[in-house]
Amino acid sequence: MKGLQVLVGQILEDAHGRGVVELPSRSSFYLLVNALAVPADRLGRPARTATAPARASSAPVVLRPGEQAQIDTTRLDIMAVLEDGTMGRPELTIAVDVATRSILAAVLRPHSSKAVDAALLLAEMAVTQPARPAWPRSLYLSRAEVPYERMLSLDELLEGAAARPVIVPETIVVDRGKIYLSEGFIAACETLGVSVQPAPPRRPQAKAVVERTFGAINDLFCQHVAGHTGSNTLRRGKDVAAEARWMIPQLQDFLDEWITCG
Repeated sequence: MKGLQVLVGQILEDAHGRGVVELPSRSSFYLLVNALAVPADRLGRPARTATAPARASSAPVVLRPGEQAQIDTTRLDIMAVLEDGTMGRPELTIAVDVATRSILAAVLRPHSSKAVDAALLLAEMAVTQPARPAWPRSLYLSRAEVPYERMLSLDELLEGAAARPVIVPETIVVDRGKIYLSEGFIAACETLGVSVQPAPPRRPQAKAVVERTFGAINDLFCQHVAGHTGSNTLRRGKDVAAEARWMIPQLQDFLDEWITCG
């Protein structure tokens, strides 16, 4: 609307000269545009196209744990110390269970993730996560509200496990990135009996849960870690690289503990 008002001002100046025909106030201009525009094409509404399919009003309802998981990758808002001593923002790949909103697995990598990293994420989802020796005992599975003794009698790997869910999902929703449509990732999913569902193009709401989870990680975790870059330059410190302290394996330990706590 603001751009349209500027354009109208330029047209009036070209047609009648500077200051001859005065523009109405902003509020009056908005009222005039809304009165003259076709109701379906008023500013603020999505553009209409003849070929656009009808869009669902909301995401499909998921009720059971493991019914659907969403996987995605993003750059973490933290400057890390890489193995060669340089600085860089690691890439984070996570899997989120839609029904429970639990982060099932999270993998940090120094550079662009590959298909093998996505397959590693599947492996982490399917097995128990060991608790770190420095973690408080409250983060151990033995302290969770589950029948731990009975579970331990069935699987000895649960001894010393972290209190995190182990879920092999029925369906995984992914974007159309190469690593998620690669033969290696598809084969790993078929081995576990997992169906891969690529999200429709230009439909971020199809992976809304994992997108919101990235926002929560940036707000609740990243900003408390040394070397936080912020989501843009306006939220960035003067010398983020000088504040960076942690290598990627250390950041992975911090993130795993934070996920288990939360």
